[in-house]
Amino acid sequence: MTLDNYSVTQTGTCLQVLSTGKKFQGPTLNWQATPTPVAIGNGWSTFIANSKPKLCGITSCQLLHSDCKTLLHGPDQPLYIQNNNKESSNPPFTIMSNQTSLFGYTNKTFCLQCSNKEESMVGLPFSTSQTSKCATTLKSKTTPYKQKTIAFKPNALSDAVISNGWTDFFTNTDQTNCPVLACDVFAQGCRTHTTQASIWAMNNNLTFSLFAKNSNPLGYSQTVCLGCKNGESYPYMMFDNISVI
Repeated sequence: MTLDNYSVTQTGTCLQVLSTGKKFQGPTLNWQATPTPVAIGNGWSTFIANSKPKLCGITSCQLLHSDCKTLLHGPDQPLYIQNNNKESSNPPFTIMSNQTSLFGYTNKTFCLQCSNKEESMVGLPFSTSQTSKCATTLKSKTTPYKQKTIAFKPNALSDAVISNGWTDFFTNTDQTNCPVLACDVFAQGCRTHTTQASIWAMNNNLTFSLFAKNSNPLGYSQTVCLGCKNGESYPYMMFDNISVI
């Protein structure tokens, strides 16, 4: 008499020792022109708990997208894992960033999955941010705007041009990657938008020329501020005290 396919299993000592760690909010990094590695957290233990770290040490880790399922891979990803090596003072499996993502990212979410010799665990999602290169390329010029005096023209077909564009007020060190995309007129002091100004900006092929109304028989004196930005997610740079009589 024989009994076939009889099997016995035994749970290992390294099962059910891993669990999700505490909630972690990553830092906001600053764009760097050359790779400048910086650690996100303090190794795998920032994201995953291990009740038997000596007996059941972590053997591998990988980064996942925000769904905590899809593997994050490729040379252009903003984060990577630095495995344990003698040349690094970081703990094993530290998440790193080179801080070179040209356009940056805001609260981008990732997950870390780590394994010991018998099980794996996905930590809680975490997010981090990096400023864009474009946040530093646009600067206001320091030379004050010379007040313009325009003549009254009741039958003029168009308003008077008082500036050929944003380049009269700002410099941009990378117009190719970080072009100026928007300019708006603000009240003097640069705190609030104004739609009542006699001075206005026109988006003519992204040059944003400034115009002043020239058909007011009573004349006027007005001072405004011009705000421009080189991306929807970046703050305005301001140039104040643009004055017309």
